[in-house]
Parts: sequence; structure tokens; C-alpha cells
Amino acid sequence: MTGALDEGPFFGLEARPPGRGVHRFSHEAMATVFEIRGTCPDPDVARHAARAAFDVVDRLEQTLSRFIENSDISRINHLAAGEPPAGNITLHGKIANIPASEVEIEVQTTAPYAITLRGVVHERQMYGPKYELTAELTLVPGKPSFNLTDTIRNAGGQPQELCLLYHINQGAPILEPGSRLVASVSEHAPRDDGYPERDIAQYDRYAKPTPGSTEQVYFLELEPDRHGSVTTLLHNKNRDMALALSWPKKQLPNFALWKAQHDQRDGYVTGLEPCTCYPLPRPIERGDGRVIELKPGASYKTQIEFELFNDKQAIAKAAARI
Repeated sequence: MTGALDEGPFFGLEARPPGRGVHRFSHEAMATVFEIRGTCPDPDVARHAARAAFDVVDRLEQTLSRFIENSDISRINHLAAGEPPAGNITLHGKIANIPASEVEIEVQTTAPYAITLRGVVHERQMYGPKYELTAELTLVPGKPSFNLTDTIRNAGGQPQELCLLYHINQGAPILEPGSRLVASVSEHAPRDDGYPERDIAQYDRYAKPTPGSTEQVYFLELEPDRHGSVTTLLHNKNRDMALALSWPKKQLPNFALWKAQHDQRDGYVTGLEPCTCYPLPRPIERGDGRVIELKPGASYKTQIEFELFNDKQAIAKAAARI
């Protein structure tokens, strides 16, 4: 059997019989030539099998080649923090979907009897980043608060870029029409053009659910207190339930506010997002100096305090401090 399979992506694929009942098919992809040799009494079956195999090769090239503009690898290189390209790229990075390989609980036997849950996650890739994340969640019994401490270490032998953006999403009962975000904001700007002026002016307030509405994202410049920390507080309409977040601004210098005021059944939710970078394409963030470079063996540490409130007076005091 001799001839070219010129249907679809298999143009140029040829079958040449080096011997009786043995078929050889060749196909160019990934800047090289792939060959398949096999025996089969039916030439058409051999042809279809080769076509299926080379189709897998072409799909891999479309996904992994950095020379193809719309491949997953090319899109990852231009990926905004928290914003995936089309395809099977995870929304929050790979490490968010890797289970901890080491987990332990530490309990203090003296006051204040703090309890710490600690997990270590490894993200390793040949010819790529090798990160080690140590996450600690610490609480003190009886207190309506807890602390999240993350330490990210470059465990590889090459410098690696690091972008961190925490998606701290809130819904009911704290989030509802009439809820408000309280923060010391010196500047705010919409991420995208076309937001209504009314929405921009009321970026910190939440309206009623609007079916079919689009998400909105705002970038906020937060002013630190005398200790160098910033705080945001989200309260419900009656101001009797709230969540406050506090962190050192030096660790997470930027903040994004994500608002998805959809129908409740589609997700009426908001995201409070302390970050080292904004959710913009990587080249923009790199050019503006918001991409961290971790040298081999170096670590980056972040600390966020979460505090819950269910008392109007306590919420009013906390808001006044901000």
C-alpha cells in the first residue's frame, strides 16, 4: 500500500510497505517526523489507526507548543492571576489542586492553647518550577478569628517568578443587597472599560441581583495603619454580621475587589483579593514590577488574619478603626 493520507491534518502522511503486510506511516509535527510501523492484513484499518495516533500527536502540539500562539502553554505565559485561558487550565494555578503530602496538627498545652493545622504541598515540574508551600491555619479556642500563614519556597535550582492572589469569596448571609466594603482607600479604578459611572462611584456597595449581568473588578489602593497593616471589612445590610481581613501591606501590597452580582441561582458572590499582583496579563504585571522573582532556596511569606463579627457595636468599632 502506497499513497498519501491528505484528509484534514494528515496531509503529507504516507504509507509505504517495507515488506509484505507491514505498513509504515509518517507524519510531520513538532518540527520532526513521526513514523508508525505495523502489520495489519487490512490496509484501511492500518490507515485509520495511524490517523488516530497522529491525531493525538497533533493535539499535544496544539496544547504544549510555545510556538503556537493559542496553545495552552502560550496562553499560560500571558495568563492573568486568577484568570484562565480557554481549555483545561485550572483557575487558581496548579498548586491549589495538589493535596498536601505532609499534614500535622500542633496544640499548645499552655495558654492561649493555640491550635495550628499545618500542611506542605509540593508543586514540581521537570524543566519548570519546583515550589514548596507550607500553609498554616492557627486559631485560639473561644476567639472568632484565625490566621492563615503561607510560606512559598523555591526548591529548584533556577530563579522562578511568583504571583500571589488570594480569592477570599463571600456570599450569603454576609453578602446581600445593601452590603458594603469598608476600607481605607486612597484610589480606586475599574479593571475594564465600560462600567457605568454609577457602579464605579459605588464600587464598595452591593446592589440587588441582576440576572445576566457581567462581573466587575476594581483595583484598590489601600492605606496602611501606623503598624504597616491594612484592613478590609465586609458587612451585611443591617451591619450585624461582618468579616474583617488584615495583613501586612508589605507582603500583599495590592488589592482587587471582584463583584459578581448575578441571580442567586447563578452565584451572587464577591471576592476580597489581597495580592502581590493584579489579575492582568503576566507581561503587564512583569513590566510594572509586580512579579516577584524567587531565587533558588528563597522563600516568600504572607499572613492574613480573618475575624468574624455578629454584633452591631463590635462591627461599628472595627469599622471606625479602619
